[in-house]
Amino acid sequence: MRGNSSVECLREELIRLVVCPYSEEHKIPSVDIFLHLAKCRKDYHRTHGSCSQLKKCKYNGCHFLPLPEIELHEKLCHSAELYRECEEKMKYPPIALREYKTEQKRTEDMIDAIPHLVDL
Repeated sequence: MRGNSSVECLREELIRLVVCPYSEEHKIPSVDIFLHLAKCRKDYHRTHGSCSQLKKCKYNGCHFLPLPEIELHEKLCHSAELYRECEEKMKYPPIALREYKTEQKRTEDMIDAIPHLVDL
């Protein structure tokens, strides 16, 4: 009985077909998807021109993609892991900070917070 070696896994990944977000009729080997997307995106913009919608990636606000590509992008987005880490950290409520009306009151509170120093 033969187990899957890392070479076999890589080979399977290279021949795995991905459906193009612009046309379900296009099935492309995963290794060629980005080159194919560039071609289909160009055709899409020729057809839709400035009317084409861009959608912001939910993991990175700097990523704007044509509407047909957003789902594929979010599956592959490198920012997703960082987003999930931040989301996990944000499960805890924020610590409330006092709001000061004057700088004098803020200074007084800071002095009160300093432990009294004892002469040794």
